[in-house]
Amino acid sequence: MSLDFSLKLQDIKKLRIKLGLTQKELAKISGVSQSLIAKIESENVDPTYSKIKKIFSALSILRQKTEIKISDIMIKKLISVTPETSLSDTIKIMRINSISQVPIIKNDQVTGIVTEASVLNSYMKKSDVKTLTAFNVAEPPPPIISEDSDIRVASQLLNFFSMVIVSKKGKVSGLITKSDIIKTYS
Repeated sequence: MSLDFSLKLQDIKKLRIKLGLTQKELAKISGVSQSLIAKIESENVDPTYSKIKKIFSALSILRQKTEIKISDIMIKKLISVTPETSLSDTIKIMRINSISQVPIIKNDQVTGIVTEASVLNSYMKKSDVKTLTAFNVAEPPPPIISEDSDIRVASQLLNFFSMVIVSKKGKVSGLITKSDIIKTYS
């Protein structure tokens, strides 16, 4: 097991409280005394490396168990279109479902994405939009991550992409957007 070396002694109390633990509970999980936890938190002791290693190991394990996974917050009811779906039908799907983007999926492969911006651009470029399909206005496909991924992975990707596709065992299982991440903070 690897230790999280970004943790500092001063972080123990803050992390313990964030995890909803008492000093006694953390001591029991870590295999150290409650008085040692109290002394560390009040900065009245310089603990040994072995004791700190036990505490940080316990905190790291507990923190990993409480981290939000993509599967916890992803949109599981995936709304998608095929490359052959007409642009007018794609727009109707987006409007009816109050979504600003829709992935294009064929044979369980994400081939692109239609966004409000790509629809607007198609109207600006083409005079006969009635003949266009989702494929004609598609933007490149968004990144795909596993359901087991940490929320931080999706957050980083969403800085550069409007959505992230989620997969399980190679099959599309959902998607996640910025608003889904923001909901976890409220």
